[in-house]
Amino acid sequence: MKRAILILFLSLIANASVRAVDVTPLGSLAILEGGRKKPLDSFARESLLKLTGRTTWQRQPDERLTALAVLADMYLGTNDWTKAPIIRCSYQPLKERLGLSADRSFFAYAELAQNAALHKIIADIEAREGQPDHSQKLENEATTLWNKLQLLDTLIDGKALRIVPRPPAAKGAWLLVSETARAYGTNSAPIMAAYTHLQNAYRLNDATAFADAAAQLRAVVRQVSPGVYPAEDGIDRELLYNKFHPFRLAWIVFLFSFLTMLAAAGKSGIRRGFYWLALVFFAAGLGLEAFGFVLRCWIAGRPPVTNMYEVMIWMSFGATLFAIVFELIYRRRYFALAASAVSVLSLVLADNLPNVLNPTIQPLVPVLQSNYWLTVHVLTITLGYAAFLLAMGIGHIAMGYYVLKPAALNRIDELTAFNYRTIQVGVLFLTAGTILGGLWADKAWGRFWGWDPKETWALISVLCYLVVLHGRYAGWMGNFALNVASVLCFQAIVMAAYGVNYVLGKGLHSYGFGVGGELAVASYVGAELLIVALAVWRFKMRQTHEVALALGETKSEVV
Repeated sequence: MKRAILILFLSLIANASVRAVDVTPLGSLAILEGGRKKPLDSFARESLLKLTGRTTWQRQPDERLTALAVLADMYLGTNDWTKAPIIRCSYQPLKERLGLSADRSFFAYAELAQNAALHKIIADIEAREGQPDHSQKLENEATTLWNKLQLLDTLIDGKALRIVPRPPAAKGAWLLVSETARAYGTNSAPIMAAYTHLQNAYRLNDATAFADAAAQLRAVVRQVSPGVYPAEDGIDRELLYNKFHPFRLAWIVFLFSFLTMLAAAGKSGIRRGFYWLALVFFAAGLGLEAFGFVLRCWIAGRPPVTNMYEVMIWMSFGATLFAIVFELIYRRRYFALAASAVSVLSLVLADNLPNVLNPTIQPLVPVLQSNYWLTVHVLTITLGYAAFLLAMGIGHIAMGYYVLKPAALNRIDELTAFNYRTIQVGVLFLTAGTILGGLWADKAWGRFWGWDPKETWALISVLCYLVVLHGRYAGWMGNFALNVASVLCFQAIVMAAYGVNYVLGKGLHSYGFGVGGELAVASYVGAELLIVALAVWRFKMRQTHEVALALGETKSEVV
């Protein structure tokens, strides 16, 4: 009786804050969401990522909450989360249309739920059968914001927390705790008791009781339908992936490899020791990427190449894989140096742009259900992207020599030869991947080629690099032109991989569409053009200087 009174008293505190109780035991509960059984920890991370673009939330300047802590308080606590500024909206034109503050990026449910302008935009979209115009960024952003509102609504009222499996013979969504009586009758009593125990322990801030209650709830929901509930090793595997962050660790290790490789500029003494240390870091980064892919494939039950996040990390892996092979053959450090740099770039972007590059593990859409075609086509074509990413990195090193050490002709010749070889590998994989994509299209859509934007830009990318190879073979493209081309042609890959899905937003490859990142990508392309312009200017200046010297020598000989 006294315990119940205390719980009631706590629930009536108006200014209650998020409890400090360790909610980690709650993360190993399973939930069925989005067609996939996953730990509640993953669901919490994915939900907060959709709402805020982050996997943690800054409640106060000195208080950062994990996604699981936020979800636990919504589910078990007494705070009014409709007033928490937890929904991210940073697109300025949309904020202007909705009359939102221009200097804020996070808003509360209560501020947005009744916004008449937002309702008008969504009503117009629904009048077109609920399909936003992917070429209209404001509509895309408004739809994304509306989906965030719907998600937060289901989280706050607990309707998203379907943690009880249905009986083995039944199909469909799992059940809320409040729905178990109808499905399981008297067998639901242990579930209700465990849930009540869990909620009481949370509100009393009793960490020991909370851990016991979470274990008890996990045991009873598994017991009512053990054939439906996921195996513990699968849950543990995904929890390890969430906690370990293999791809984040990989870019940190690759950064060490890059910096150490820079120190290995010489070939003797301690500098040669730096080279081998850099290779150790490089191999460790490659191992972390491989470990991350094994875990991700094991969890998802498919190759990890169905969205831009997975393409980015796969490109990094492919570039490092090609580099280590070339490095073992030639032992010239350029491959590892270039691959370390581009891998850091790719993995940092993947790790820090979750609103653009969605890192969550999702089930395959119907058009990707054929694992055979998914594997051979997508993996092949993205390995082509990876080789061109490596070539772009080597091209930057070569241009660096043109700008800073133009007299190092032997090294420039060597870099150019390596770049040419890497581009050849890329063309082989990209051409094969494009042809295999046509075979997949014939099976999925009944035609081999249809000039879909994705198909068209894949062809443009192949042709760009074929021009480079032919130009080099024919002799009308010298060292400088080839290295510049390896950087410029990669912009076609950027357009094929990102621009078609995020800028054009049209075509049959709609499963890969996304929004955001235009400014970052435009800044990258602009920076590349500036670097190329600087290299061209420096190259022309060098040529002019050499011509002047040659003319001066000729005149002196005549005199």
